[in-house]
Amino acid sequence: MLKALYQYDIGIRDKLEDCLNDVFNVHKINEEIREYAIRLKNNIEPNYEKINEIIEKYSKNWRLNRMAVIDRNILRIAIAEMMYMPDIPEKVSINEAVEIAKQYSTEDSYAFINGILHRLYVNLANEKVWLYLYTPFRIF
Repeated sequence: MLKALYQYDIGIRDKLEDCLNDVFNVHKINEEIREYAIRLKNNIEPNYEKINEIIEKYSKNWRLNRMAVIDRNILRIAIAEMMYMPDIPEKVSINEAVEIAKQYSTEDSYAFINGILHRLYVNLANEKVWLYLYTPFRIF
């Protein structure tokens, strides 16, 4: 998915689905990973602008266009998982993003990505607590 997002981000194709199909055509990908990538695409594509807003909100003093292309796409994947894929634990998304950054980006990128995702994680955890405490019709 990272390769497809990279292609989409730099404008090789107009649709994320086309970029993903390019990756599928070039690389032999097993069915489980293919299904996960399609699921990610289905969550990222309609929420692309919202995800970008989240990245800018949680990255202090960094505009999206100033970030490395790889870094912002790693963030897009992790944020899509954290926001729209509740079956994936948020800490797993953060850890995977950090590991991918260590492998494919600069030596400082993993700390930058970890910081943004950790701030989002804390905020999401606080919202869940708030919703639990202040939902009027809780069943105990």
